[in-house]
Amino acid sequence: MTIRSIMKKFISLSFVIAFAACASAPSSAPAPAPVPATAPAPLAGRATALLNEIAAGRFDDATSNFAPVLKEKLPAKTLADVWAKIQQQAGAFKQFGSATVSHEGANDVVVVPASFANLTLDARVVYDQSGSVAGLFFSPR
Repeated sequence: MTIRSIMKKFISLSFVIAFAACASAPSSAPAPAPVPATAPAPLAGRATALLNEIAAGRFDDATSNFAPVLKEKLPAKTLADVWAKIQQQAGAFKQFGSATVSHEGANDVVVVPASFANLTLDARVVYDQSGSVAGLFFSPR
């Protein structure tokens, strides 16, 4: 299987994940704006902790701070299935990189590179105004 075919599959998988979160994410938001250096570090830490829970297979813990709509569309079992599919296509999970935080409309967005055996994806965690996870996306870099 070539990297190109893996990328095509991931684009398809990204749409599946995006669909699961689309009800809570803005549909036509402007491009993310960089957050000033004074941005709260806890947000990046929360996103990294969430992703570490997913990587460790603690899907119930990972979904505990999901907004109600996202929790309905992406419950723990579905998240476990998605994570398994990602690893089937990208290879074994290796590690997460450094998080970057930006604003998109009324939401805060944390992007964390996720390295797998065959490629690196961007894990994108969207937080709504209440601080709940309103979207979770994995897409090719």
